[in-house]
Amino acid sequence: MGSSSKVVRPEEVLESLKNDGSIDALRMKIIAQLKANVRARLPSSPIPLLFL
Repeated sequence: MGSSSKVVRPEEVLESLKNDGSIDALRMKIIAQLKANVRARLPSSPIPLLFL
């Protein structure tokens, strides 16, 4: 078993994910779901909620 394999550090994995947009896409999906959950729990209101 003479194959040498490089050990990948966690920092390298995170940097790779940041560079390809995976983390941003996941973050946006989580935020959208949280906003949907909050809206579903709120009673109807004539005042717009600008933060949502």
